[in-house]
Amino acid sequence: MRFKISLHLSDPEKNILPINYQYEISAWIYNTIQLADPAFSMWLHEKGYSSGAQRFKFFTFSNIMFAAKGYTVEDDRLRILVSPCELIISFLIEEAAMPFITGIFRSQVFSIGDFKTSVGFIVSSVERMPDPEFESQMTFKMLSPIIIGKSRLTEGGKGTEYLNPVHPDYEKLFFQNLQRKVEIYKMQKHETLTVPDFSYCRLEVLNEPRSKNILVKNGKREATHVRGFNYQCRITSPVEWMRVGYYAGFGEKNSLGFGCGVVMKKQ
Repeated sequence: MRFKISLHLSDPEKNILPINYQYEISAWIYNTIQLADPAFSMWLHEKGYSSGAQRFKFFTFSNIMFAAKGYTVEDDRLRILVSPCELIISFLIEEAAMPFITGIFRSQVFSIGDFKTSVGFIVSSVERMPDPEFESQMTFKMLSPIIIGKSRLTEGGKGTEYLNPVHPDYEKLFFQNLQRKVEIYKMQKHETLTVPDFSYCRLEVLNEPRSKNILVKNGKREATHVRGFNYQCRITSPVEWMRVGYYAGFGEKNSLGFGCGVVMKKQ
């Protein structure tokens, strides 16, 4: 299920936000759940849905969405000019959890930022978004970058190469990630695993991908850079895969705010 959260500035004069705010939004989501349900929060943070070494948290969120000309970019900062702004949070969880999720985020007051600047927000509304009709071919516009990584050797040991959608391995890794999410989700729910026909799975990028380099955990010792791409795409896959990708996110590091897409209307 998905929710559209409307955010107002708590202090209009404190309106300068770091460009790299994704980790802080993720931490706010965890903290909000922690206050409402510590056991669920601990499971989500420490384990999530897992099989062996692979773990997925099965939620994602968009970039903060501003009105037209609602912000300006100043070096590594965003100056917010218009309030309210919006955030979409997406969970792959059961329908019965809807009142719980709606209730814990309503009327929240929180602050995100770093050692230089921070912005206080008030949640003015939480709206459950209608579920799309899932089909075997759908078109998406990404609301946060998709990350696809590939292990590589570096002088310091193992590293990660973040792939451009034009890379020959990108499509294969995209669907391998999605397949694994589906398998783990069904295993945790004790549902029967089926072997889909992979031969028709396709990822068609419909516009020029825009690269975005994001600093995660800015100011912390474990700070790291990741690279993702925003684009529009047409995905062909089993309907079940489409549903999991829509709610849990496409690609990697979804719970840090990557891979959140919105369904585009058919032309």
